[in-house]
Amino acid sequence: MQFIKRFRVGQRAIKTAISVGLALALAMVGSSLPIFAAIGAISVMSRTWVDSLKESLNQIAGTFLGYLIACVFVTVLPNPTFFVWMALGVLCVISLCIGLKLNFAIPLASIVFADVCLYTGGD
Repeated sequence: MQFIKRFRVGQRAIKTAISVGLALALAMVGSSLPIFAAIGAISVMSRTWVDSLKESLNQIAGTFLGYLIACVFVTVLPNPTFFVWMALGVLCVISLCIGLKLNFAIPLASIVFADVCLYTGGD
């Protein structure tokens, strides 16, 4: 009986599961890569709804920043997947996130940057 009590489902777990479900449902409508919606939903979950909302807004801003910088790199550079450009791009993303006080968004912004630069299309 003691063993079962250790594995209870709390409100934060339920909140995370609901947010992942909603994010995936929305992503299925207009995205070919819903995994990023799930990653974003999981990474912004905090102890309170207010903290989660703040972190969500930071993630949205960081994601947009990573996407914007990647679009510039893909448009301007002849080979944006070259490792030096990728490293400099991630450095730009991190520096801008820090400058804009979006420290929490750095990992997802960097992932979005790399994904946009490295994505080759296809299915």
